[in-house]
Amino acid sequence: MFVVEVFLPLCDDDGWGIGNAKVIEVRRQLFDKFGGLTVKPRSPAQGYRREGTLPAKDDLVVLEVTVPELDSAWWDAFKTDLEQQFRQRDIQIRATELARL
Repeated sequence: MFVVEVFLPLCDDDGWGIGNAKVIEVRRQLFDKFGGLTVKPRSPAQGYRREGTLPAKDDLVVLEVTVPELDSAWWDAFKTDLEQQFRQRDIQIRATELARL
C-alpha cells in the first residue's frame, strides 16, 4: 500500500493565480478514482526552490490518496495533465510505502 501526495501550486509559473475551481476538479478526479482523499488542513503549504541563483516560493495545496499499488502509467499521465492545466514545468507527486498499524 502507498500514500501518494500531490502538491498543487496556487499560482502558475508566471505568478498568475490558478483559481479554486481547478483545485476542486483535481480533488474530484482523485476522489472518483480512489474513493477518498485527504486535503492537508494547514494549506496552503509553502514550497521553496532555487530558480537560477534566486530563491522562489510557491503556495501549495497538498492532496493525499492511499492506493493499494502504484500504476506508474496512470500517475505519469495525470502529472503531465496537471502540469499543462496548472501551467507548471513540474508538479511534485510523491509516493511513500505505507505499513498499516
